[in-house]
Amino acid sequence: MTRNSSTLAVLAVFAASVLGVMLARTIPSAVFPEMTFRRATILADSGDLPTEQMLASVTRPLEESVYSVPGVTMLNESTKD
Repeated sequence: MTRNSSTLAVLAVFAASVLGVMLARTIPSAVFPEMTFRRATILADSGDLPTEQMLASVTRPLEESVYSVPGVTMLNESTKD
């Protein structure tokens, strides 16, 4: 490969990349499928237990049992609706 043809190849790749980025920005969002993710909400009531007892006897066992389910992802407080 000569210097001219390698320069031409680099320019062609660059031009194709720029064109791809420009076209990707103009694709309507309706082209992409709608995604819905399953979500489970777990509610537990332990009456009037103090915070420390609630954490030890209810919250931690529930979290540990949910973590053992394959495919479950932990959501932080900041990512909830």
